[in-house]
Amino acid sequence: MNFNVILAIFKRNFSSYFANPTGYVFICGFVLASGFAAFWPHEFFNSNLANLDQLNKFLPFIMLFFVPAITMSIWAEERRQGTDELLLTIPASDLDVVVGKYLAAVAIFTVSLLFSLSNLIVLGLLGNPDPGLMAATYVGYWMVGVTMLAIGMVASFLTKNITVGFVLGIAFNVPLVFAATSDMIIAGSDLAVAIGEWSVTAKFQDFARGVISVSSVVYFVSIVAAMLYLCMVLIGRRHWASGSLGGFQTGHYIVRVVAMIAIAIGLTMVFKTYDVVRVDTSSEGLSSLSPRTMKLLDGIKDKRSVHIEAYISPESEMPESYIQTRLNLLTIIDELKKRGGGKITARVNETESYQESATIAEQRYGITGQRVFTRDRGKFRESEVFMGMAVTSGLDKVIIPFFDRGVPAEYELVRSIVSLADKSRKTIGVVATDARLMGGFNQQSMQPIQKEAIVTELEKQYDVKEVNLSSPITEKYDVLLVVQPSSLENDAAIGHLLAAIRDGQPTVIFEDPQPFINRGMPGTNQPRQPQGGNPFQRRPPPRPKGNINVLWDLLEVDFDGNNIVWQNYNPYPKADHFPTEFVFVGKGSGQAEPFNSDNEITAGLQQLLLLCPGSINQKSSSKLKFQKLVQTGKQTGTVAQSELFAMSFFGAGGINPARRQKVTGNEYALAAHISGVPGSSAKDPHAGHGHPHGEKKDDEKKDEKKEEKKEINVVLVADVDVVSSAFFNIRNQGPNPDMDMHLDLDNVTFVLNVIDSLGSDDRFIDIRKKRRIHRTLTAFEKQLEDSRTEVQEAREKFREEYTKAVEAEEKKVNVRLEKEIKKDPNIDRRQFEILRTTAQEQLNKIVAVKKAQLEKKRDRDIKDAEAALELKVRRTQNNVKRLAVFTPPIIPLLIGIAVFFTRRSRELEGASRSRLR
Repeated sequence: MNFNVILAIFKRNFSSYFANPTGYVFICGFVLASGFAAFWPHEFFNSNLANLDQLNKFLPFIMLFFVPAITMSIWAEERRQGTDELLLTIPASDLDVVVGKYLAAVAIFTVSLLFSLSNLIVLGLLGNPDPGLMAATYVGYWMVGVTMLAIGMVASFLTKNITVGFVLGIAFNVPLVFAATSDMIIAGSDLAVAIGEWSVTAKFQDFARGVISVSSVVYFVSIVAAMLYLCMVLIGRRHWASGSLGGFQTGHYIVRVVAMIAIAIGLTMVFKTYDVVRVDTSSEGLSSLSPRTMKLLDGIKDKRSVHIEAYISPESEMPESYIQTRLNLLTIIDELKKRGGGKITARVNETESYQESATIAEQRYGITGQRVFTRDRGKFRESEVFMGMAVTSGLDKVIIPFFDRGVPAEYELVRSIVSLADKSRKTIGVVATDARLMGGFNQQSMQPIQKEAIVTELEKQYDVKEVNLSSPITEKYDVLLVVQPSSLENDAAIGHLLAAIRDGQPTVIFEDPQPFINRGMPGTNQPRQPQGGNPFQRRPPPRPKGNINVLWDLLEVDFDGNNIVWQNYNPYPKADHFPTEFVFVGKGSGQAEPFNSDNEITAGLQQLLLLCPGSINQKSSSKLKFQKLVQTGKQTGTVAQSELFAMSFFGAGGINPARRQKVTGNEYALAAHISGVPGSSAKDPHAGHGHPHGEKKDDEKKDEKKEEKKEINVVLVADVDVVSSAFFNIRNQGPNPDMDMHLDLDNVTFVLNVIDSLGSDDRFIDIRKKRRIHRTLTAFEKQLEDSRTEVQEAREKFREEYTKAVEAEEKKVNVRLEKEIKKDPNIDRRQFEILRTTAQEQLNKIVAVKKAQLEKKRDRDIKDAEAALELKVRRTQNNVKRLAVFTPPIIPLLIGIAVFFTRRSRELEGASRSRLR
């Protein structure tokens, strides 16, 4: 190639475009259209994300009209003016001419794209966009543009009419742009999905998510190479011979062009299947799969294929608080498909109610739309959201009905894929205690007991079986799960548990001096609830209970079953109503290392919440390895379990305000990993009962010595509420911008990590901890937060006014009663009760009237505040839209005007005044 010729052609075409005001008109149109597509749709503010997702949807369609405006004159204008012959006489090859003109078109488009960087300035004013994500997005814009330019050049080489070149440029690019909408023509067809994957929109998606992938780059580069070669063939037609030999050359070049296109298609398909090089440029790693996921995907490549069928609501129908969840889900599905080495296929069905896809989802997989309540512009509204999927492999399938905000998408999907591809499962034994994890029937309330969420969660990964300790445990489990073993009914049951632990059975124990959520479960030193009975009749005696102390002897720990630990630390100021017995464990609790970073169970955890926990201490004589997993700071103390709740006729009520809290300043271990060979201090509750006079046979003594040499492997947690379904619900709901407070807790992660670690199944521990954070429109959120605060203040003001009004009226009634008593000091008790009852009735009437007045005023104030909020939101949004759309085009417009007058003045230089008009 002759680079001097290429540079000369490049300069000629590039300068001619910008020397003409018409070029700036097209640039103004491009910048205006891109700004309009990026910020004008309601979805931009609804999604609340500092990215260009809305522009990404429309960019190929904008390019469809802008790119032909650049390419239409590349060769057609040369032929129309007759300068093509002059250009072809210079000492240059056809390749030099084509490359020079193509680079000029690319440079023109690049300058136009630089003008559209105003979109990033707008995003920067509204929030803090991810620079890596924005860089990859603009690289994607550039790749789409240069590809469509190459196609548009072919159209220009076919005609000498500029208008025809423009129309043909659109027509030739239409297939690659509209292939993304093929499902509108062939709805629900695999053919439509296959066609859509070849569209520029589909290949651009990697860049839009911050990923620069080899497969997408090869797709765009292959099209460019094929189209430039076709341009060389078209420009070289002048050399072809006429007659039969010319027909032969025509056929020859057609075959070569077809072969070139076939090579491009083949390369694209190869790199699509083996898309091994994918660079996530986003600062937050939004599109990166964890190293553990990558390792697991490599492990399934020799196993069965897996298909993901997802049913997800379109973005336009998705509430703001679920937009990030939807984006994460789509990103993970796409990454898994491309990283799966051909073993993972996926299809995403945009689903709305009453559509055919919704019917298929319900009938085939039981996936239905979920009713969610969100707040939009200060008002609450109900929406139906589809966000479920089925993961299938052959006849086996795993159904995930709904991905709520807090459900870790990568963890759920990878676990489902691995469990289907590799059908071998480990077994969890759930010991039957008063915790009733496996569900059952409550004979007191005569109502069924639902299976706890922990069991449902474990069933996705393990085979879960209930273990009854009425007889010895003969089956070997990978992990034994025991919640509140102190509620076991006799010493024999506890003995069977001890035997399993001695035998080396990995066991996780959750024990609590005072369960908070399940009040029917007895605490460590509390009696068990009686079986059945009428609460208004004489209650039967409590059921029997085994001696739990032998378990503590085996583990060589002191477990305080009489006292509850409290800690003066609450990371949520808005939750100041929480008692200090709600123990938050995190970095701000005053403990340098609240979580053991050397243990895979707790490494990387950020915050736990334990409700009224106990404490664990290792005995001074213990030789076992005692590894603290979770511990408090020093702003602590204890309260007697018997004083924790206020008692009433119906049993325990709320937290006792008069409880006596003892300040200790100790660091309490709330969870510990205990392992090693237990010493002789561990007592067997069966000792002396198996044989007359407590004697044992010699062979049994030998077996006992062998058993004593086995290491125990136990995790002990001094709280049972940590495994309750309530924390699974908190995890699933995730962060909700509509709520004033979100408990960002790792309770579920901690519990599952314990079980996975004991079961030697660490495949998902690292994946479970990963969090994906999208950058939002923080500046806009701040304005909304200030307005929402005004609404909240209106509600708080009502509460204060109501409380003061009631107190004032009560004071008046008390004063009136005192006056009546002073009038007649000898008033008898009956008359006093009548006076007090009458006064109370008057007070109730006055309070009811006052309350109605205050409520009416409150409703009016809140309505005014909400109306002002909505008006402010709309006004702010409209101002942003106008500035973002109409301001950026002013710059190229002014440059175009300057070019016009400069060119005009040069054209008139030296002309006679008589000829000027």
